[in-house]
Amino acid sequence: MQTWPEFLSACQQAANPERFTPKADAVYAVSSLSIIEIRGTDAESFLQGQLSNDVSAVTSTQSSFASHSTAKGRMLSSGRFFRAEPQCFYYLVDQSIAESSLAALKKYSVFSKVELSIRNDLHCLVVSGSAAEACCSLHTSKASYALEQQFQAGEVLASVIALEPLSLLMIAPSSELLAYISQHQLTEHIADETQLSWLNHQQRLAFVSAPLQDQLIAQMLNYQNNSAISFTKGCYTGQEIIARSQYRGKLKRQLYRAKVTANTAIAVGAQLSIASGNERLSSCGVVASSLVCSQQDSNSWQLDCLLVLTEAAAESDTLFLTEQPSTALTLQLIT
Repeated sequence: MQTWPEFLSACQQAANPERFTPKADAVYAVSSLSIIEIRGTDAESFLQGQLSNDVSAVTSTQSSFASHSTAKGRMLSSGRFFRAEPQCFYYLVDQSIAESSLAALKKYSVFSKVELSIRNDLHCLVVSGSAAEACCSLHTSKASYALEQQFQAGEVLASVIALEPLSLLMIAPSSELLAYISQHQLTEHIADETQLSWLNHQQRLAFVSAPLQDQLIAQMLNYQNNSAISFTKGCYTGQEIIARSQYRGKLKRQLYRAKVTANTAIAVGAQLSIASGNERLSSCGVVASSLVCSQQDSNSWQLDCLLVLTEAAAESDTLFLTEQPSTALTLQLIT
């Protein structure tokens, strides 16, 4: 394998649309992510006033999650967040919102000494299993492996994104990533990107993509349970709404993981409804992430989904697609 496009093609060909099989040893490109770089002497202070996480706590050895919201607290973007250099940060967002996310941040950067851009010359790779173990063992002891742990492996920026199986997200130019694959003889473990969705689902992690933009506050994706929200760092855009939701009111919707049986595939952003009195349907949630586990035929789909639901919807075993009310979804929560 000599080129990045050839590797991307091999990853895509590894996909099985009818049945997903998790792999302990896997290597795959993450082509669905874009890297927004924020660089400059004011980068940290600028981001501290925009993103929901504590930017000052992100170091060369500790990555984070982050989100960027409107003044009304609705998320425009969310993703993993890295300090690449003392005055340079990487914000990984879904490719479908990269340009709009960049524009949303640039709008507030006029009076700060920062430069923002999308790094199209950098790519993302995930390595799971024995190869991840080998890489980590060179930079840290096994006893200290931890989520969001970050280190530099030559020209490659790496971060631990899962522990079972141990998985690393790597950021580097394609030549460096291809060299790593070749050096560790990983071509026999090539997989498709749905492996990352499975790792995220295992950890109840969902991120904003185009269908979810400007719809959800951070707690609806349970970001209060990880490093994506700091309640102590001070003001940032949307902070008042996020803090009020945390301390002064009951959150109306939150993230759940569920096994779903349906007669169709379910897209991210699909609105959900629940049957109420007089056989009427009322809005109760939205699909944040969906992974096809198996497809028996065109009318029988087994899905692993992350759903933003009301409490009543989470307690129901049947929901409906709002735009296709005749389509019933059978739910079984995964605890």
